[in-house]
Amino acid sequence: MSGGTRKETESALVTRALGFPLDFERDGKGLPRSLAARQTAHRVAVEWIPKVSDDNLKEMLYRLLIDKEARPVAFQLALRDFCAIPQTQRGNLLRWVVGAALAAMSSSEDAALLKQLVADRRYGIGRQELVLKLSTLLDPAESLTLGRSLLDDPDVRLHALNCISKSARKGSEEARRALQEVSTSNDSFLQKEATKRLKKLE
Repeated sequence: MSGGTRKETESALVTRALGFPLDFERDGKGLPRSLAARQTAHRVAVEWIPKVSDDNLKEMLYRLLIDKEARPVAFQLALRDFCAIPQTQRGNLLRWVVGAALAAMSSSEDAALLKQLVADRRYGIGRQELVLKLSTLLDPAESLTLGRSLLDDPDVRLHALNCISKSARKGSEEARRALQEVSTSNDSFLQKEATKRLKKLE
């Protein structure tokens, strides 16, 4: 069986199991809305993710798991894959989607775990949604500390700035001062973004 035929077969089997087309992201049609239908989709995704060989298909299945209700069946699988995906250009794109699913399924009890994942720079852009999630889970002081620690990380520096900004919006004067410092830094990109966020605080 050729690689192309195998992928087509995998796609057909998964589509049949899901009951809606795998190109649902194009227009949103056919995507399950009710909790029961979403939970069925979660179970199908978890069953098929370890089986499929096509990363594009795997990515579409993981997009079904960007849902907090997927946690009971999918959290451990997503965590395992997030750490195991190869550090290649395609792997990093897939890791980003897995990270988005992890973020959606995470709660305050996972904050320590997410901080460990975010601190490991080998995971590249896959950490972006985890950083944003942490900004909602941590208190302003912790979010500020996290943001400062990642400002020099090109893969998540904008998301780190969002952590600082969110702390400032919650009333942290120290975070506001941190934004002011960044707005006069030598990094033109961060300088511009920090200035935007400061204006929103006015």
